[in-house]
Amino acid sequence: MKKLLISILTSVLLLLPVNAATLQEVLEGHNHKGQSVIVMFDDCKNYGCPNALGITFVHNEQIYIILDKSLKTNDDVILAILSHEALHTDSMIPRIKDSINEETEAFIITAQYWLQALKKHPEYIESKDENIQFLNYIGYLYLKGGDKEIRKFVQKAYKGYPKSSSLYP
Repeated sequence: MKKLLISILTSVLLLLPVNAATLQEVLEGHNHKGQSVIVMFDDCKNYGCPNALGITFVHNEQIYIILDKSLKTNDDVILAILSHEALHTDSMIPRIKDSINEETEAFIITAQYWLQALKKHPEYIESKDENIQFLNYIGYLYLKGGDKEIRKFVQKAYKGYPKSSSLYP
């Protein structure tokens, strides 16, 4: 699986406007702090997140990124969600509570990546795939109003999260 993800990365790395180093590090098995990261495909609802496309968590000092198994159908979708989750690996050990600011930054990265993917694959705009439609929506929000629109989306989707954290003041 790791070899598959690295080959996907190699073929599309030039598309990434931001977070390329973090994404590449995660695909190589660590975050920029050198902490081990394992990427796996599974059903996110098995981890208590039935609506998630990806989740990041720590178990026994090991950072895991779980990508929902529904993502396996499209390399660009995998990388868009992985670019989002890769950002979260830096707040895992020691565990820092996720925040609106962190999720906003992660969704901005997702939107920027996805808009680059759309340039290469304009056919995604007409896709009926739910994951692609979701990413099209995130891209639309970013085009509509940049960071402000993404923040409004995150504030609704992540109600109850603190506004900031020590890594994302």
